[in-house]
Amino acid sequence: MKIYQILGLILFAAISFTACEEVIVLDLENADAQLVIEARVNATNQTASVFLTKSNGFYEDVNLNVVSDATVDLTLANGSIVNLPLIQNGFYAITGLNVVEGDALTMTVTDNDGNEYKAITNVPHTVEIDSLQLVPTNSGGPGGGGPFGGGNEQFFQIFTHWKDIGNKESFYQIQVTLNDTLQSDIYQLVDDTNLDGNALSRPIFQSFKEGDTVKMELMSIDAASFRYLNDLSAVQGQGFNSTTPYNPKSNFDNNALGYFGVVQVDEETVIL
Repeated sequence: MKIYQILGLILFAAISFTACEEVIVLDLENADAQLVIEARVNATNQTASVFLTKSNGFYEDVNLNVVSDATVDLTLANGSIVNLPLIQNGFYAITGLNVVEGDALTMTVTDNDGNEYKAITNVPHTVEIDSLQLVPTNSGGPGGGGPFGGGNEQFFQIFTHWKDIGNKESFYQIQVTLNDTLQSDIYQLVDDTNLDGNALSRPIFQSFKEGDTVKMELMSIDAASFRYLNDLSAVQGQGFNSTTPYNPKSNFDNNALGYFGVVQVDEETVIL
């Protein structure tokens, strides 16, 4: 009954003001643009990459405002500093690093105005995929509501199996590349809370069809990466899984957005 009363009031208000429609522009202040830093070290292939942009105001367009005039430095555990050169607009990268499990790494970004942004994290342990399991599913078939069309094609869900290392706080990210295209918005996050030292198995919640080439990457990630990506997943959730928008917690200081993370990666590819 209360629902109908509320809807009635809304309808009454809409009818009452139809004759005097007016465009209202909300007086929302545009916050100062903030530096957004996406920085990651891959300890498996010994590379580092950073992508720099600036946040947009509420009424500004959504085109990326890349930052290509910054200085990006990675400080290694032995105190030596490695500069990441600009590769293309907003993207800085370097290869040939020498980092190992447990190393404390510091990423420092200095913008053109001399403002410095710093984050520190540690290299996580290595990880290995034990096996991939293909499970037939109807989710991609007729009426299944999956990402693919109907027909008589066979669809599969892929489970990744691995063994957690005991007596270590562990965080994982499972990522998928489908037919040479990274599915950047599809990933699975796992931590070993109450699962320390156990055999673990997780699916990617996407169906794959016969003929697909699928690369599964199991990443051991640092705590800062896990917290950021977990927050990001909550913000991007829809329906009952959605939450009030907020900025994921960054490990950079000086009010920068984004994160600095380190990963160890194992991967396996399967042709369905």
